[in-house]
Amino acid sequence: SSKKLLHMLNDILDFAKGERGPIKDHTLEEAAEAALSLVETTCSKHGIAVKRLWGRTPTTKFHLRAIEGVFYNVFNNAIDAMPNGGSLAVKTASNKKSFWASVRDTGGGMSPETLARLSSPGFTTKESGSGMGLYLSRQILAENGGELDFESQEGKGSRFTVILPRRG
Repeated sequence: SSKKLLHMLNDILDFAKGERGPIKDHTLEEAAEAALSLVETTCSKHGIAVKRLWGRTPTTKFHLRAIEGVFYNVFNNAIDAMPNGGSLAVKTASNKKSFWASVRDTGGGMSPETLARLSSPGFTTKESGSGMGLYLSRQILAENGGELDFESQEGKGSRFTVILPRRG
């Protein structure tokens, strides 16, 4: 619902202002699942198949709402890239140093120019976009010691990877 969305955006903005709320043990799957529950209806309306490829990552400490917000943003960008349907695959995995979730869409992909400007604050390809989504997402991940990686091929789709370090 739009109320839940507003609440979540406020959470993300609060996070950006430094009010992080509880930092507890969570899994990446948990954060991704929470965000998927918000976009799943939209996906089915647009004929987008959601694929969950969970790799059972270990828990780590992070602010659930903030990381959920990062996924929500990435999922929405993927949905926008697939107006005529497609597939959204979310895959989690880990190694000794970190764990990650890669989000792959079968949209039109992005040009090298767009990719280069993607994380600049205020840059958007959407009519109603603030251009702050990916910028804020990267800030949130950086505060958690993580990063957002992306690659894209025109005509082939894009892949965004949310990476978090293992914390002992």
